[in-house]
Amino acid sequence: MNAQSVKLLDILSECQPENEELAKISMMAVIEQMPEYQELAHREDFRKEFDQFLTKEKLESFTIDQLKNIQMAIPSIPDCLDNIMYSLKNGNCPLLKLTDRPDFMNKASLDVLSAKLEDGSGKNYTNISPDEFMKIFDDTTVKSLRKYFDAMPHHCADYGIALQKLFGETKYCISEAELKELDREYSDKVDDLNRIIGAGKFIRFKQRVIKAFLGLFFIAFPAIIASATGCLDTDMEYMTMLIMFIAVLIYWVKG
Repeated sequence: MNAQSVKLLDILSECQPENEELAKISMMAVIEQMPEYQELAHREDFRKEFDQFLTKEKLESFTIDQLKNIQMAIPSIPDCLDNIMYSLKNGNCPLLKLTDRPDFMNKASLDVLSAKLEDGSGKNYTNISPDEFMKIFDDTTVKSLRKYFDAMPHHCADYGIALQKLFGETKYCISEAELKELDREYSDKVDDLNRIIGAGKFIRFKQRVIKAFLGLFFIAFPAIIASATGCLDTDMEYMTMLIMFIAVLIYWVKG
């Protein structure tokens, strides 16, 4: 139907406001002539949704009020789609929830979602293809790696490959910024643990030095006493040193 025919239908509809069937036909003709509608009809990434909401057969099933809503919503759909497609790999899609799911028959819903995505930036890792973009709104789609991070290799040389191996066919959209933050947290924990281990090793070394010093002192103690006082003969001195050596040995093993 060309533009002249659409205009004629619109005039006839205005002349017969009580004729709802004519009003529907006129409104459908206007919608089908909209440039945005023609664009959506040829977008492969919108094929499923177009077949669900916007085919001629679907339009025929709607009421006049629904058609009015669709007519107002259609100009907002292409921009909203572009924002979603961009944000899957470079924006705020990991922040989206089920409640953000767009209603393609409601202009306000589309405009709110576009506003939420327009200012987002930063790389994302995702296995959601353009033609299944609505998966980003599912609760089953993984959008945060925090509870899965321990299953990742550390330090990770290639996040993309690691995420593919970890999630397989499960849909995910993970922010690189979150991955780097989790990596920093992991590195900080490792550093803290190494400091604790290092401090423990130093304490054990210090204890061993003290034990060695005390052991040598007690072994030599009889000789020191004998030399200073002359109260121990040679045999008694050796016997006492042997006893002290055994005591020090037990102290080293058990102490």
